[in-house]
Amino acid sequence: MVDLTRRASQILANANSEIKCLLGPVVSGDWVARLSEAVNLLTPEDRQLLGGVCFHPYLKNARGIPGHPFGEIDAAVIQAHGIANPSAQAVLPGFTNLPVWVTEFGVMLGEIGGEDRQGDYIQNAFELLGNLPARVLAAAVYFCWWDPIGTSDQFGDSAYGLRIEDLDHVVPSGTRRTGWQRFAQVMGGTGAEVAFSPEVQTA
Repeated sequence: MVDLTRRASQILANANSEIKCLLGPVVSGDWVARLSEAVNLLTPEDRQLLGGVCFHPYLKNARGIPGHPFGEIDAAVIQAHGIANPSAQAVLPGFTNLPVWVTEFGVMLGEIGGEDRQGDYIQNAFELLGNLPARVLAAAVYFCWWDPIGTSDQFGDSAYGLRIEDLDHVVPSGTRRTGWQRFAQVMGGTGAEVAFSPEVQTA
């Protein structure tokens, strides 16, 4: 992973690209060890070419929801930032801070207990993450905006999406879940309908 990131960041730098190259992502129960290992392989030159580190903090709570025993999502991001920026190195001249990019996080309907609870989780999570400084968290992306973006078994209770894809065709494709409105609310949007084409499939 580090070697690929190193090569990609150098290609982007040589092209004078404004695209940020990120390290990662890390996910799963051993994410602390995996992130530590990857960060320890970075040289100061590597860090200067990176825009941050990716993190997928699944199974983390947002103000206690849904009740997993793995802590809060904002605390996990703070921990990830600390690992990515070891204190012993951070005091050195020219040290490059690497913020965390939460490039994916989410919760299944069946895992949390339905649409309303999914909405609570989304609002809580983005409020907590939004309170973190930019040097700690650069961005956070919810997975996912529409059920078919997930894997073939992520429907019904296993769905993550903010919009529904009902395989039984009881509900129109693209119908907005409660989480859609709660996301709009916490981000300062309106939740208004947008142009939507269920025929467009992701690759």
